[in-house]
Amino acid sequence: MSDDLHSAAVTVEAACENTTDGTEVLFAIEGVGEQTAAMIQQLNAALNKIKKEG
Repeated sequence: MSDDLHSAAVTVEAACENTTDGTEVLFAIEGVGEQTAAMIQQLNAALNKIKKEG
């Protein structure tokens, strides 16, 4: 996950450098949020599987 977080930070940083009105930054942050939500869903699924098997 640390690689994903680093990648997200780089994406947001690049957006900050390449926009004059902040639009690209907002899109980058939205993408990070979507990636985070997907990771949380995967973690929850794994936890539920462990609980069932445990």
